[in-house]
Amino acid sequence: MTTCHHRPALLAALAIGLTGCGDSSCSSALRIGMTPGEVIAVCGSPRSISVSVYSKDRSEQWAYHGLPFPKLYVYIDNGKLSAWQTEP
Repeated sequence: MTTCHHRPALLAALAIGLTGCGDSSCSSALRIGMTPGEVIAVCGSPRSISVSVYSKDRSEQWAYHGLPFPKLYVYIDNGKLSAWQTEP
């Protein structure tokens, strides 16, 4: 089952590989408006980050893959958590 929380439609343009970690309760602890630091405190560092910049807007997609996550995508728009999506 896929869960998707609405976010502005900005496409990813740059991917940066990072090490992923965290725990399985991460997505249930996320709240719209969290800062990137708060997301990292709850979920750990993402495996990858895709960044898009449009004029004055910045959008990031953080990807957490594999154990202990099914697949978790976290969306940061202009420095605040705007949405997240999980996939089995």
